[in-house]
Amino acid sequence: MFCSHTPAHKYYLTADPTSGAVFLSDTNSRRVFKIKSTVVVKDLIKNSEVVAGTGDQCLPFDDTRCGDGGKATEATLTNPRGITVDKSGLIYFVDGTMIRRIDQNGVISTLLGSNDLTSARPLSCDSVMDISQVKGESFVC
Repeated sequence: MFCSHTPAHKYYLTADPTSGAVFLSDTNSRRVFKIKSTVVVKDLIKNSEVVAGTGDQCLPFDDTRCGDGGKATEATLTNPRGITVDKSGLIYFVDGTMIRRIDQNGVISTLLGSNDLTSARPLSCDSVMDISQVKGESFVC
C-alpha cells in the first residue's frame, strides 16, 4: 500500500464499531486494507494487511463473478470506495456499481448490483417500479 500526503484519488476509511480496527478502501490499488496500528507508525507498508482484492480489475461478465463465494483476498475488484463495518464484523463496501460484503471468514459476496455492461445505466425516478425490478441498480432523481 502506498499512501501519499497529496493523493490523486480518495481513500475511504471506516472503523469497526466493536474492535476499533480501521479499514481503508483504495481505488488506485483495487484493494481493501486493515490498518494494523493507529499509533505512531514508521513503515506504512508493514502497517496494513490486505482483506480484499488482488489488485487486478474485475472485468464485465467475469466467469468467476469476480471471486464471489471465495476468499476476499483472491477476489478482483472494480473500484472500491465507500466502506463500513457492522457490529457483527461484516465489512460492506461499494465496488463500481456493486455493494459487496466480506464475512467473518473472509469470504466475499455481491449483495447488490452487477458488473455487466448495463449496470452503470441509472434507473429513472419518473415512474412507479416494483422492488423486484430494481436488482441493485442506481437511481438518479
